[in-house]
Amino acid sequence: MSPQNGNDFKDGFTYQRLLNIELPKELKLSVNSVSVGTPTSKKSNTASVTITSGNGTYSVKSRHPKKAVASIEGNTITITGKSVYSAVITVTDELTKEQKQINVAIEPKAYGTPKGVTYIKTLDPKVKETSGLIYWNGHLITHNDSGGKPKLYCLNKEGEIVRTITLQGATNRDWEDIAPDEDYIYVGDIGNNVGTLPSFKIYKVSKQAILAKGEGNIIVPVAEILSFPKLDGANAGSGNMKHDWDMESLIVRDGKLSIFTKQWMTQTQTKRFEYNGSKMIKKETLNLDPGFTVTGAEYDEVNNTLFLIGYSTQKIRGKDVPKNARMMIVQNWGKSNESIVKYDIGLKKRVSVFIFSWNIAYQMEAICIDEEGDVYITNDKLYKKGYINIPAQLYKLKF
Repeated sequence: MSPQNGNDFKDGFTYQRLLNIELPKELKLSVNSVSVGTPTSKKSNTASVTITSGNGTYSVKSRHPKKAVASIEGNTITITGKSVYSAVITVTDELTKEQKQINVAIEPKAYGTPKGVTYIKTLDPKVKETSGLIYWNGHLITHNDSGGKPKLYCLNKEGEIVRTITLQGATNRDWEDIAPDEDYIYVGDIGNNVGTLPSFKIYKVSKQAILAKGEGNIIVPVAEILSFPKLDGANAGSGNMKHDWDMESLIVRDGKLSIFTKQWMTQTQTKRFEYNGSKMIKKETLNLDPGFTVTGAEYDEVNNTLFLIGYSTQKIRGKDVPKNARMMIVQNWGKSNESIVKYDIGLKKRVSVFIFSWNIAYQMEAICIDEEGDVYITNDKLYKKGYINIPAQLYKLKF
């Protein structure tokens, strides 16, 4: 018998044609959770996950791209930590649309106690009253306080002025601190030494407007002036430096402004006022016991770490002058595992008048963190005719 169709063969048997259909494979991963560090921590901020089973074409997406991101090449997924504390990566098999999740724990940098302070430079007299400090666009940016020009001074990391940014529409009554978010720089005209300030302002400056002007010295209009009423409960009129309602520190956290009180009298705490725009949404007393007047703050959003800087005071010839330059590091700020490091910066100068002699601390005013996690601080010029003359200087902390 000769074959008459594809199913008949010469041996007399008839076979049913079988189709070899491969069923889709289940999506499987080598692990479903990883732990990475932030870009500035000692722990690596990358981890790899392997797709061990699937159908060949995949995509990955982070639910929390500000916390961690992912990329894929072949069957290997690379996860990169950006900021604390957790994120979820979704892996999709594009053939079956099956999905798996990778839980990512992002561990913060452990700053610990600084190992020392490195002198960088005595600052140009143009910024002798340096009062705030941020790092942005490759520059350390500072400003003067108390009646200075409405200018931001851009320094390189060697402390040299490389350009200025004049803020059109702003007045420097008493600029005390500066803070950035993704799109703006905020300049705080918030100083209140005598306790009688009826209101205060924060100038909002567009980063894009600065970049659009190019290099060199530029003039940039203020994008918005945020106006604030006197702090509720402020003890107005209690005397110069004899109250707890002076304000010299400003940060941005989760897109909201926070102002800290200096605490001339009660140095066991600082009060924090949080604002969404110019509307107060939270006020709290932080019983951190810094032991110094708070003159500057920095917030490391990547590692959820708050830095406060300032100095304790002493009476010399009837004047309040710095006794100890200090810093506080609040790690895992606001979390159950919050921890505090207190650090005596130790910058002092011995001065004498006739038979009397004192150790005078440098008047620490400002602090910032660069893209590599290095911490920079500045001190204001401290001058008392006849016995104190400490210039403004830039330092770097070693961790």
